[in-house]
Amino acid sequence: MYNIIRSLNYQTRRDNFTYILLICIVAFAALMFYADFDAGLYPDGLTGSAVTSMLGDMGVIGAGAVTVMMTARICGWDFNDKTINYEILAGHDKKSVFWGRFTVAFVWVTLMCLALISLPVILCTAMNGWGYNAELKGVLVRLVLVIFPIFRTVCEMLLLTFIARNCYASMLVGWIGFEFGVIIAMMPKELFGSDLDLSLLFSSSSLMGVLSYTNYSIGYVDGKDVEIFETALSQLKLYGTIGINTAAGLLCLGIAYLIFKKRDMA
Repeated sequence: MYNIIRSLNYQTRRDNFTYILLICIVAFAALMFYADFDAGLYPDGLTGSAVTSMLGDMGVIGAGAVTVMMTARICGWDFNDKTINYEILAGHDKKSVFWGRFTVAFVWVTLMCLALISLPVILCTAMNGWGYNAELKGVLVRLVLVIFPIFRTVCEMLLLTFIARNCYASMLVGWIGFEFGVIIAMMPKELFGSDLDLSLLFSSSSLMGVLSYTNYSIGYVDGKDVEIFETALSQLKLYGTIGINTAAGLLCLGIAYLIFKKRDMA
């Protein structure tokens, strides 16, 4: 499996798709930040806490695009050029081929998503300080929790890719499903004004629940009005994010392995 991981790492590093995807996401996020930034509510400028409070939709779209597309690319590219069985013909068993792809996809996706979310915060903190818009401890907890919806999405995309056996079809269907989850989770509140929380039902809405800061109060700091966002999560949201996403991810991973093990992948 080690040689498979090395090969996939090399392939991903040399793939122009990886860098084009990152450039597009960074450019899109920068445009959204510029459009949403209200200097009146952030008198200290783009501090670390200000950027954190603005992540929300931008973080979900960026992390979602990376997870859906990179997982499909890493796990399904060899289906498109009909080379998926080369590793098996070279003497590797299906178990090594499967877990090698999952390992590479999960590590690449997790590191890329955490970098996309945290690097703007780190950069703005270095330039302008942390600020007063959010508590650092609560933000760090949410950053760790991001890993669980990402794990679930990787597992779901792995399953979808091995069913479709086409990385581009998997990207399309996976992205539609990712967005669909967010829309369904928002419907009770948007359509009926209900407080029913469906965010834990889907990986995308679970990620939205972790990255979005919806509750805030107006504080008075150094003679200026400042939005102060609530970073603490309820026990249900905290442990639900960990437990439900882990369980759903493992279920998809198990089904994907059974499909991969029994089906001819050519």
